[in-house]
Amino acid sequence: MLRASFGLNVVPNYVSYVILISGCVDFGNLSIGNALYCCCCKIGLDLNVEICNVLIDLHAKLGCIYDALRVFRDMPQKDLISWNTMISMYANNGDCMEALALLKEMRNKNMEADRVSFSICIND
Repeated sequence: MLRASFGLNVVPNYVSYVILISGCVDFGNLSIGNALYCCCCKIGLDLNVEICNVLIDLHAKLGCIYDALRVFRDMPQKDLISWNTMISMYANNGDCMEALALLKEMRNKNMEADRVSFSICIND
């Protein structure tokens, strides 16, 4: 699909990349997900919140915790999904203290936690 888009002089937008990287999460393909992110960097989408969120999810679900944290820390803007994805990553890996610390940091940065934020910490 990506090659066909370039062949038609159509440049994929951030939504295209989010969908493709999400597919890499579903299929557990870190190398293609990272290659797609490199494409995002080349066209200036590397700091897009949605792109970063799906990249965090890719790394988190494939066990690359430090890479997920690096992406998260390097994001100039974070949304609720960014925070919840990181909290979920720590909780799913049994690091409840880090999940709670991140929840506290989130609230200290005036990011309003939602019921998902709290339920992640309670359920895991």
